[in-house]
Amino acid sequence: MGRAQHLEKDSSEETAATLGDVLYADKSRTPASEEAWAGLVQSVAAGDQLALHALYDRAHRIVFTLIVRITSNRETAEELTLDVFYDVWRRASRYDARNGTVLGWIMNQARSRAIDRLRFEQRKKRVDPGTGDRASPGARRRPDRHLAPGEGRHSCGTVS
Repeated sequence: MGRAQHLEKDSSEETAATLGDVLYADKSRTPASEEAWAGLVQSVAAGDQLALHALYDRAHRIVFTLIVRITSNRETAEELTLDVFYDVWRRASRYDARNGTVLGWIMNQARSRAIDRLRFEQRKKRVDPGTGDRASPGARRRPDRHLAPGEGRHSCGTVS
């Protein structure tokens, strides 16, 4: 390839300087303004199902991705993504633009839901599956509790 062809090729290809340049490389789709996002939330608060659909359409992929990264479970992420948008439907009237962007508000709900689910799953694992009883903290620290009577420290005898 000649030098002129190489220079021509470089000038015709734009290089991405920022992550935004990469994410919005498709110039036919321009990012929506924050006012447009807030308008959708206001419409959702008024009961507009199409506005909820539009919010879901814009944000569900990033919400799902965040939840998958936190929970490491696609099925859980699918369930929680729907829960997040159900919460958006219920709580849209409480959104306050002074506290952050619409996407930040939605992502915070997604993060909270995912962490709550992890905590719930961890609590479930601490419950004894056989009896449904919660294992006491002392039981985990005292292995002699599981010994039959007479097998404890007193039955060891003395060492000479």
